[in-house]
Amino acid sequence: MRPSAPTTDPWGWIVWGRELLALDLHTDVAYSPAWKPLPVLLTTPLALLGDLAPAAWLVLSRAGGLAALALAYLLGVRFGGRIAGVLAAAALALSNGFLRALEHGYTEPLMAALLLGAVDRHLAGRRHTALALGVLVGLGRPEILALLVLYAAWLWRRDPAQRRLTAALPAAVPLLWFGPDWWGSGNPFYGGGVASGASADVGGLGILEAAVLTPGAAVVMLALAAMAWRRPNASEVAQVAALTFGWIAFLALIVEIGYPASERFVAVPVALLCVLAGAGAAGLIRALRSSQAPRVAAAHLAAAGLVALLFALHLHGRVESIPAEVHAAEERARVQNGLRERVAAAAGSGGSGCVTVGLPPQLGWNAGAIAWELRLPMAAAQGEACATPGDL
Repeated sequence: MRPSAPTTDPWGWIVWGRELLALDLHTDVAYSPAWKPLPVLLTTPLALLGDLAPAAWLVLSRAGGLAALALAYLLGVRFGGRIAGVLAAAALALSNGFLRALEHGYTEPLMAALLLGAVDRHLAGRRHTALALGVLVGLGRPEILALLVLYAAWLWRRDPAQRRLTAALPAAVPLLWFGPDWWGSGNPFYGGGVASGASADVGGLGILEAAVLTPGAAVVMLALAAMAWRRPNASEVAQVAALTFGWIAFLALIVEIGYPASERFVAVPVALLCVLAGAGAAGLIRALRSSQAPRVAAAHLAAAGLVALLFALHLHGRVESIPAEVHAAEERARVQNGLRERVAAAAGSGGSGCVTVGLPPQLGWNAGAIAWELRLPMAAAQGEACATPGDL
């Protein structure tokens, strides 16, 4: 069986789920991730599974990724037929970081599924369901709160009978971002400080560059082209395009003025770029088939050739890098599983169960795994300490 394991952030969420279940939350320890409510809402009930909780989280996270691919296909079909659906799902699967996120149990694929589900419900007229799913996305990425407030304001005017629900749903985002972190660290903004400390050295232009490089330039070109083709659902495509490009532009703006930055932040709106790309590709194919004027046909053919070349280059790069990504994930899992086995053996042979834990900095990303193995808070898995299993 191929080795598989969570890494730094997912282990933090898994340990926090157990701590929340025990009403003893600690979010202010070294090597822990910044507080993020969405995954901990899921790992808390999973903690009832005991030793199976880490594996259950990986299953849930990966199921979210598969759901994202299915929803990308369905939305692509809605906008441009089966070809558009296949291209949308393929573009998402081949986007940089998607496979690694699935390997280690990150939340981006799950959030992509929630976002695509929100768009699907909005287009189906189930607007409050769409808002609720959007709130769940906001529990994974706080910057979406600005977009949720705009959507809620639109719903407020459109559906006066549901105004209490419309106002309550977005309010859950700041409440769950700041409340538990305040309880777990004594500072409601502690997680923000952790995120700032881990922020990448990229500005707004770096975010825009990541939005292009993550799915590939061909996907972005096709997403932009989706708005150019006339179709019966052009209004729906325009709404999704406004959300997609508005989100990316807003993220670039706030990063430019000091918001913590990471190229991973674009992974969620990239799912929408892939859906739009499918629609754009379907429109380009229709244009090639219907072009009669030689100059127009030549222009469409040139555009199709350029897109095909760029997509082929991206595909070639991904095909070359995927084996290395899989191998690296397996190696990290082997290292972590070996550490857990040694720690468990040391604790079991220590009589009283007291074991000295000393993780070197280069292995600090395993702190959550060791804390889980010893049934301790993450603080006890840092440096030289005598840790007694069963404290939680």
